[in-house]
Amino acid sequence: LEKIKQFSGPSKFIVTSREKPADQNQIYCKEIPTLSMSDGYILFSQTLNAVHEQPLDNHFELTQFTPIFDKVGGNPLAIKLVASLTRQMTLPDILEDLKLVDHAKIRALYDRVYKRIWGMLDQKSRQVMISLALFNKNHVTPQMILDMNRFDHMGADLVPINRADLSVCLDQLSRQSLIEISGSFLDRNYRYGLHN
Repeated sequence: LEKIKQFSGPSKFIVTSREKPADQNQIYCKEIPTLSMSDGYILFSQTLNAVHEQPLDNHFELTQFTPIFDKVGGNPLAIKLVASLTRQMTLPDILEDLKLVDHAKIRALYDRVYKRIWGMLDQKSRQVMISLALFNKNHVTPQMILDMNRFDHMGADLVPINRADLSVCLDQLSRQSLIEISGSFLDRNYRYGLHN
């Protein structure tokens, strides 16, 4: 924040964060409300459909969402991540696992869910996630990821990734709400980054 203040002058910046910054002069904080239970249910249902690649709306009711909402609240990313866990875990198992987390600490919730999802990823998807983390920006091109995962850059525990593999990995990571996609479908100039 201090560096941003140096450049701001008469300009204004919008900075988003999951944590409220320490009280500072010249900073206006606007807390954005979390999702209501009904909006959270809609998001959860949409994410279930995307994760499972088929409509599941008629199989999941609001009453089944209530225990999830009680655990994660109206945090959109947490709702999407929990929905992505249903790819390999049952809802009762997910809820049991979430009981082990102190939900007053949102980072603990994310750590638990991310560790579960990481365990579900195949080797190539993990490599793509690591590549995106190493770039540390949200406008990484597919070619940049492929270049980083070329055979001559490989370590002993890494596997080569070709364009078809990358497409599958990016689709899987997107459906599991692990990456952000920017760009336009009009020019197919997509950029990728880790979900912040």
